[in-house]
Amino acid sequence: YQDMFILQIEVLKDTTSALSTVQEASAKYPEEMYFLANEADIYIKNGDYAKTFSMLEKLLAKEPENTNFLRIKADTYFNQAFDLQEQIRKLELEKKYAEADQVIKKKEESLKSSLPLYLQVEKSAPTDKEVIQIIRNVYFALGNNEKAEEYSKKLNAQ
Repeated sequence: YQDMFILQIEVLKDTTSALSTVQEASAKYPEEMYFLANEADIYIKNGDYAKTFSMLEKLLAKEPENTNFLRIKADTYFNQAFDLQEQIRKLELEKKYAEADQVIKKKEESLKSSLPLYLQVEKSAPTDKEVIQIIRNVYFALGNNEKAEEYSKKLNAQ
């Protein structure tokens, strides 16, 4: 299955077949993290957040402290917020302010969901500048300037 998946995704660039292969492999070998992780990766690349979160929940159920999975889940929430920001911009340009306000709330929910995950990742990698910078940006986006400044100082101290 692994060889078939690599051939389909890397050589043939056939995401549909690759997805089918990892799903079949996951059903046959449910304890094999490789297939679950690659299925989640396909969903991430396709921007299918609901399926991505579903797969990440399965991965985290098997390894709740896996910082790679926590980081992927946090990044997925963060990327979702970024995509929502683009929607907000378009709605505001179209002067659809009520709709924009609803999307702003979804964006804030995504950012709030990402924050505890990033903080958990930071515990495992307290000197990871990228994670610290993202945490700072999330605090800033949520309007918590005090915490954003605290993380700015952490960045500058490194």
